[in-house]
Amino acid sequence: MVKRRVAQPGDVYKIPVSGKFVLAIVVSKNSFGTAFAFVDKVFNDVPDRLDRETPLLKHPIYSDEKLLRDGQWIFVFNDESILEKANTQPEIYHSPDMDPEYGPYGLAEAPNGKLRKISKEEADEVGLLVGGYHQAMMPDEIEQSVVRDIVGS
Repeated sequence: MVKRRVAQPGDVYKIPVSGKFVLAIVVSKNSFGTAFAFVDKVFNDVPDRLDRETPLLKHPIYSDEKLLRDGQWIFVFNDESILEKANTQPEIYHSPDMDPEYGPYGLAEAPNGKLRKISKEEADEVGLLVGGYHQAMMPDEIEQSVVRDIVGS
């Protein structure tokens, strides 16, 4: 029986897209799930490593590890140094529509449960007020949305 790898922060996975690749990085595993940062670049070949100039999408997305377990996202290498430029404790955001006590712009919740009210600028930046924010996605939604946006198709 083949032993499957247990995903760890710093793991880099390649996501095949039309003969090219997009890279996902495990940045955190916590009470919200597994957080993935995505490299904002399409690769023809998978690099041996990532460097400090590697462009990451600003907000990691929580998901499960189904596509890792199924082998659809393929482990490439682990490089914990890339975590220095990633948000390794990404918050989730709660819309002000959910509860008036959340304030006019909503709340951010840290993985440890700490809540904080956010500014209009932060709510706008994450897309909370216009419906563009996704704190978590199913893996197939990530492939249909985030990966497609990176590839530009």
